[in-house]
Amino acid sequence: MTVKVLDMYSGMGGLSLGFALALEHAEILGLDIDRYAVETYNLNLSHFNCKAEVQDVLEWDPEGSYDLIMGGVPCQPYSIANVTKRGVEHPLYPTLPRFFDLVADLKPKVFLMENVKGLVSSRHKSLLLRELKKVEKDYAIRRRVLDASLYGVPQRRQRLFVAGFRKDLGVTP
Repeated sequence: MTVKVLDMYSGMGGLSLGFALALEHAEILGLDIDRYAVETYNLNLSHFNCKAEVQDVLEWDPEGSYDLIMGGVPCQPYSIANVTKRGVEHPLYPTLPRFFDLVADLKPKVFLMENVKGLVSSRHKSLLLRELKKVEKDYAIRRRVLDASLYGVPQRRQRLFVAGFRKDLGVTP
């Protein structure tokens, strides 16, 4: 059985590679606005049944259905390193609502979003909770900040993961 995966804001394909290795029969579509990232993605991941397209996700009109929607939503609006425009004032802020709008519209079996831990800070947590309201009636959701060094990444890097499983599947994340 083929598992159809959409990787929004795919960059060079880190999430796609992990899922391609974990899911034997995955068909993964990556979308990113950066043509160099897409070129790198396709060069490195094409033999894993992954394909990326240059696409502004904010303007993308989806076709078909997906079993899994995942994405590393741009983190600049929520990063503690950002000392200028933050949250809704940042030009990349609309990428967060777009992720959850697509999940709500397409209703995949599972979604996974990755971001900086700043998204659950007191400054930005309300933005995440507002977006989760769009999907909480249909999904069992769990969020957790994980230290990447405990999972084989050679650097201490704390990342937020938000996973949702469609409630009709009877799975608890």
